[in-house]
Amino acid sequence: MHHIVNVHEFTGNVFLKCAHPPLTEEDEQLRKKWYAPQSPSQNALKTVVLDKTLLKDIRHLNEFCHTGKLEVYHSLMTKYCPKRQEFDFMQMSARTALAVLDHNHNTQRQQKVTSEGKPCFKVVYTKTSARWVAKPVYDVKSYDHVSDMIHSVVDQQETPSLLPVASSHQNIAPIPAPAKDELLSKHYSRFKQS
Repeated sequence: MHHIVNVHEFTGNVFLKCAHPPLTEEDEQLRKKWYAPQSPSQNALKTVVLDKTLLKDIRHLNEFCHTGKLEVYHSLMTKYCPKRQEFDFMQMSARTALAVLDHNHNTQRQQKVTSEGKPCFKVVYTKTSARWVAKPVYDVKSYDHVSDMIHSVVDQQETPSLLPVASSHQNIAPIPAPAKDELLSKHYSRFKQS
């Protein structure tokens, strides 16, 4: 409510100034159309923005921030990089790249349609909302990009043009590892019988 009347520093409990950088006097402040303080238009906007019902409802907006597409990507990642299996750095890099290629190649799939031209849906029960919902059914995934990769691998084997990639993976420990014997001498078990 302060910014719209060209007041950018003010008193308050949480915010004391606008988040934008300072506006230049001659250029930015003169070009913008500001509300006049206490004008009918500013008071009408204040009535809408500071309405208690609206402010109460805004708290619930986080329920409308859907993360479905991100969850689909993470599900695909676990198919290429299962959490129960260990991979070294090069394997993890390659598998992540394959997951990204698969995901990006299939993001624009269209929804299936019936012979009458109506969109196809499947009915599923969701545990989170404890109700039945209709979800769209999409065309089958395409793996055309895989044949392109296979041809590239074969071409690379026949006429090597890429340099071998050396792993840049290093241990993240800031100090060198001590000798194994030294660690074993300090090791004890809580379950050791005395």
